Amino acid sequence: FYQSLDPKFVVKRLTASLYPPKSVRFSIVENRIVAEGEAPDTWIDRARAAARQLSVGGPEFDISKVRDVSPEAREAEHWQYYVARLEAQSGIIVAQQRTSGGQFYISGLRDPLAADPQALLSGTQVDPARVHSQWQFYQSLDPKFVVKRLTASLSPPKSVQ
Repeated sequence: FYQSLDPKFVVKRLTASLYPPKSVRFSIVENRIVAEGEAPDTWIDRARAAARQLSVGGPEFDISKVRDVSPEAREAEHWQYYVARLEAQSGIIVAQQRTSGGQFYISGLRDPLAADPQALLSGTQVDPARVHSQWQFYQSLDPKFVVKRLTASLSPPKSVQ
């Protein structure tokens, strides 16, 4: 039997066979069918398989704009947000970070005057009980830390700023 390769008809067949979640939208861009939105990894895997099976000469099925919302993907995003937050802090150098068996591991260097890595977990949705961190002492050359250390060691009179 004949199946049209017109993108409008291909979209209808993809919709009927994939049952996309309400959060996924299909659009036709030039000769491509573009899926956008959020879906669990199981749906994304089915969509990838469908994309590989489309007829040659028909529209390409692009699912690169569909965001994985599986719990594991969300967890990984939260962890990466926390790591980026640490890396942006003065006086903290992240040397290594990884996840394994549902646990998070991070190590590096931390100036005692830097922000507390444990406190930075707040608002990240990362479970602090699953974070294993190891920080080695170092003295940052960040000017604000150098000034604090000099001020503390020299105890200058209030007239000196």
